[in-house]
Amino acid sequence: MIRKRFSFIYIAIYVAMIRTIYVSSLSVIYSIWAIENREINDDLLEWARQWGVLLASTSMDLTQWWRLVSAPLLHLDYSHLLSNLLLLFIALLLSSRASHLSHVKPKLTFQDLLFIITSKVNPVSILFYGFMIAGLRVLYGIEAWSLGLSGVAMACLSKECVELAFYLKHLNHYRRFFLCILPWGLALSSFGNDIDISSHLIGTLLGTFWGIWLGSAYGACKTRDS
Repeated sequence: MIRKRFSFIYIAIYVAMIRTIYVSSLSVIYSIWAIENREINDDLLEWARQWGVLLASTSMDLTQWWRLVSAPLLHLDYSHLLSNLLLLFIALLLSSRASHLSHVKPKLTFQDLLFIITSKVNPVSILFYGFMIAGLRVLYGIEAWSLGLSGVAMACLSKECVELAFYLKHLNHYRRFFLCILPWGLALSSFGNDIDISSHLIGTLLGTFWGIWLGSAYGACKTRDS
């Protein structure tokens, strides 16, 4: 029994690593391309502007729309990239547990198909969620520059934590509530470290609503199938 459990953990870690590489492939390729084309004497801000950092909201106009796509893919250096990949890896590791618990026999209904599509993370959905987070920053009028996958990774992490809170019925209400607010604590932990946390908070908020919707849809599917 113990050996079987450890085997499941090893498989889950391996699968999460492969999924992290696959899901973040566009960001990894673009970031490596940008970093390797940066000269030692290049001005960091000018380099970031050229490669698509999200500018202050007052500097964004219709000609700058492409930054809504490029900014979540771009990272300042390899340590920035690896830290966001680690966060995404943790989210996808939790996702394997959530997927195991949320096994639903799909039927040809719109709700089931939407549940299956939105519960999966892939390179295209990463672009979409990054676009949403960047767009909300601009609409809200945030003046700080922004780049990196941290907002998207926080959305995935909070989504998985909220989903698990729905699925782990044996946990008491306090533990399930702690699971839901854990990503918020992580998002707020970088406050005051010269890091703009608006993307973290927006991503966490979107992920929370995302997880609530998926958890509710799962509950509806299970009730219908029972």
